[in-house]
Amino acid sequence: MATESDTLMAHPEDAGPVDLTAVGLQIVEQAASVGLDLRLIGGVAIALRCRPEHASVGSSRRYGDIDLCGLSKSSRDYGQLLEGMGYEPSLPFNQLNAAVYQRFDHSEHPVHLDLFLDSLRMCHELPFRERLTLGRHTLTPADLLLSKLQIVELNEKDIRDVHTLLAQYELGESDDDNCICVDRIAVVCAREWGWWRTARGTLEKCVGPGYQWPGDQMRRERVARSLTSLIEAIDDVPKSMKWRTRARIGERVRWYELPEDPTRA
Repeated sequence: MATESDTLMAHPEDAGPVDLTAVGLQIVEQAASVGLDLRLIGGVAIALRCRPEHASVGSSRRYGDIDLCGLSKSSRDYGQLLEGMGYEPSLPFNQLNAAVYQRFDHSEHPVHLDLFLDSLRMCHELPFRERLTLGRHTLTPADLLLSKLQIVELNEKDIRDVHTLLAQYELGESDDDNCICVDRIAVVCAREWGWWRTARGTLEKCVGPGYQWPGDQMRRERVARSLTSLIEAIDDVPKSMKWRTRARIGERVRWYELPEDPTRA
């Protein structure tokens, strides 16, 4: 089996961009070989999961970095693993944020890693500690979709990722690798009004006619139906008292964070 280093060496800088999906997969598999649980999230994870005919339909999808999910209790072990694979930790950032978020850059190749621990903390928090190993190589399709639905300042790549996931996976009831679990999406949105507000806004933007990427009519219609079904599901699910109390305040108080990450183009 090729190693992660072999993958990088097969794509030197002067020969074009590194295949980040292959690099991400090799990192996860290398971690598993030494008993560490790591999973991919973000655009690279979606590209790895989705068939080529569904991924990035209509234009080339370029990835700026590799996003990984792990456990805070294993943070030191992750650091040793990644440094052994040629990645240098971002200091003093990692020292200040060791329990929640770490960054690494390959010493010889243009590969940047973001490592989230226990939760994805961006516009909203998406805990994954108890769910890390439900998916193979990546978080589950439902959690990958949630990682996109929590984005307030949505861009075209994010919308394309949402469409790609919904073109690949049917909505379903099973919380596993085989479908997008509607209950998982709805439960997260029912706990916090802010999560619901952002997710609903994101779904509405993805339904918009300005983002109907090219593809066959059947696929476009299926994606549109899934988007509508998800909006209905998060609206209809019973809400917590905390949710209803926050809903009364509404948009008079900001309900999200705007994370600043200089490593993201």
